[in-house]
Amino acid sequence: MPCPEDENMVAEAERCDLTEIFVTNRQRLRRIASSIVQSTSGADDVLQDAYLKLLGAQTAVEVKQPLAYCCQIVRNMARDHLRRLSFESGLMALEEEGQYVPATHGQPELQAMRRQNLAILSDALDEVPVRTRIAYEMYIVRGMTQRDIGKALEVSVGLVNALIAEAGEVLTRQRHLMTWD
Repeated sequence: MPCPEDENMVAEAERCDLTEIFVTNRQRLRRIASSIVQSTSGADDVLQDAYLKLLGAQTAVEVKQPLAYCCQIVRNMARDHLRRLSFESGLMALEEEGQYVPATHGQPELQAMRRQNLAILSDALDEVPVRTRIAYEMYIVRGMTQRDIGKALEVSVGLVNALIAEAGEVLTRQRHLMTWD
């Protein structure tokens, strides 16, 4: 049975060999990383991560081809780097993209003005006959054609046109009471 001190010495010697090979072949490993991540700064990040992984690795396995092992670690780290960047780009947005985003609820003053305007319009429409109000709401709110309104109310298209015009005149007279944004 080997002594634990002997195992530590073998692991230390392996680690020295791997780190020495890594350092001497740094340019080659950098080219490998750069070809995968397509940027020199990304390649440097990958090399740093791979070197730290080699330093932290406590392998009990004998590495028969240390250069190939180092290259494989760099390739794997480069692929992980790309996956991480892809994931992060889906989460993050550029600062400029969020700079001019309008508030979802708007400004309180603007909302109050709009509510007040709607109340004025509603009060004005309360003054007109029910059939006129219904015709106007069908035309403006629901977007129905005058022909469809005429069929629904069982009146002529000409009368529908007159009802809509009447409601529009009433609302125009109330315009001076409304505030504009």
